[in-house]
Amino acid sequence: MFVGMDAEVSQQELNDLLSQANVLPVATGDRTLSGEPVLVFVQLPTEPGEGFRYVYLTPDGTVVARAAEAVGPPPSPDGASIAEMTEHINTSVVTVSAPDGSALLYLRHKKVWKSTVSIADADGRPIGEMRQRNVLGKVKFQLEAYGRPYGRFIAHSTRMLGFDLEDADGSGYGRMTKVGSPSYGARSGVAPFATTQKVAGAFVLQLTRRPDWPLITATIPLALDLSMNLAALSGVEKRGFQAGQG
Repeated sequence: MFVGMDAEVSQQELNDLLSQANVLPVATGDRTLSGEPVLVFVQLPTEPGEGFRYVYLTPDGTVVARAAEAVGPPPSPDGASIAEMTEHINTSVVTVSAPDGSALLYLRHKKVWKSTVSIADADGRPIGEMRQRNVLGKVKFQLEAYGRPYGRFIAHSTRMLGFDLEDADGSGYGRMTKVGSPSYGARSGVAPFATTQKVAGAFVLQLTRRPDWPLITATIPLALDLSMNLAALSGVEKRGFQAGQG
């Protein structure tokens, strides 16, 4: 069971997730977020009032990165405009960190009807963006790197359990599989929208070759999880993945 940010994930649990994605539990990279051909991305349980928490692992259980959503108090209704309140409701900010705690990336997710995820480097400089192109049918996200088209990832079906990764020329370079649970869901701690729905954010990212922008590629499961598991009004509901549950 995954019980917190410092918990170890057993090799058996990792093997089960990899098996669901039909990926062998073999580590062949350099133990960094940008240098692993296979990454297991797992959302960890959080307490009420906490933001989302995630961990990136190699197939042999090495933690290569963690991600944490920043959670702050909502703007005061007395002093904030409707636009400011809406911005707070629809925006999430996540820091991706190395195992030593140093920042690697910052993601800013904004959801109106379709999601936009902006990516910045450790110094806060913009390096990429992902834009959701549709909400019906096979969901597709368009990627940019430094203002130029980088490629896309496209769902295999409307269930969004598998995705193909393509570069700007349409050539495939990997795939991503949702594992642990077939469900996506919503979170909210505010009546009448409060929910206790279980959401399992776990993905296996498998690259068949090194992408042009590996750090941007590594954020794809995080961007998708933020986009599909919607934030409804304010407040954070307890949420996370536990092995064997869906």
